[in-house]
Amino acid sequence: MFDALPQLPLNEWAGRITAWIGSRQTLQSLALQLAVIAAMLLGAWGLRVVTRAWTLRAAEAAQRRFPGWRLATVAHRNLPLLYAWLLLAIAARIGFEWRGGWRVVEIAGDLTALWLVLRVSTELLHDTLAVRLVAALAVVIFALNLLGLLAPAESALDNMAVTLGTLRLSLLM
Repeated sequence: MFDALPQLPLNEWAGRITAWIGSRQTLQSLALQLAVIAAMLLGAWGLRVVTRAWTLRAAEAAQRRFPGWRLATVAHRNLPLLYAWLLLAIAARIGFEWRGGWRVVEIAGDLTALWLVLRVSTELLHDTLAVRLVAALAVVIFALNLLGLLAPAESALDNMAVTLGTLRLSLLM
């Protein structure tokens, strides 16, 4: 089963990993990505400060117009996370186009999106089971994306379909 793996002593593997991690290019890329993440988080905080009065008025107006609707208040409370996610997603896309991929920035954006989904679902849903189902689904999607298996999983779920006349029902749907 493991015949295809090179037969190297453990200390040689450790040496190769240490050399890769300790390489100047790897450390520069990591430092740049961490600086970008810090800048995006500071930018999200700055956006929150700048837009706080406006978003508060918008949330209060929505609350007056739709008294039983809590989405505006929940969105206002979680705007820093939303801003951070958007800025990190933009930075990851720019990094992909410019440097060929900033995986650490992508992971930070995905973690921010996961955190946002968990907070909003916890605040909006009253049923504990529904909150847990949303949380479990969000964690599974995050893990599949982290491992690079999200696209194959989507494809596999979409291929499991039943056609009823002109209607196509798949597990992905």
